[in-house]
Amino acid sequence: MAETIDNLDISVNNAYALRMRMIELNPIKIEQSQGVQPQVQVMTNIPSPEQLALIFPTEVYPTVWAFFYAPKRYYSQRRSPFTFSRLAPSLGSAEEQEALYEEIAQTPCSTPEEEREKAVLLRCFNQIDKINSMIAYIVGRIGQFLQG
Repeated sequence: MAETIDNLDISVNNAYALRMRMIELNPIKIEQSQGVQPQVQVMTNIPSPEQLALIFPTEVYPTVWAFFYAPKRYYSQRRSPFTFSRLAPSLGSAEEQEALYEEIAQTPCSTPEEEREKAVLLRCFNQIDKINSMIAYIVGRIGQFLQG
């Protein structure tokens, strides 16, 4: 059924009549607007174009970031963690790292504390190996996306 004025609830008609009565009781008197003082300000939440230009400057200026040189080693520290193919390059190549793992695994231990330390080191090497494989996967995926 189509929504028409005769299908509406009586409360809609009553609200409309009240609004119309309010407008009729307070008519806008344009002829009296000359008596409004020029110092009167109308407050609004809608910004003017001038205010928007102050907040969001449209003129493009060259950006000057600093007037001094960057500290030494600044640019080397800001590298992406994915520029290296391995987590700990100081451990050597993958073959050298595998040799270190085997050496630690074959080292005899005389105390329970040494056994715990050996187990911790072996778990650390296993975790480094997992992270290295994840980094290799990520670097490969980055290469795929850069080609596109």
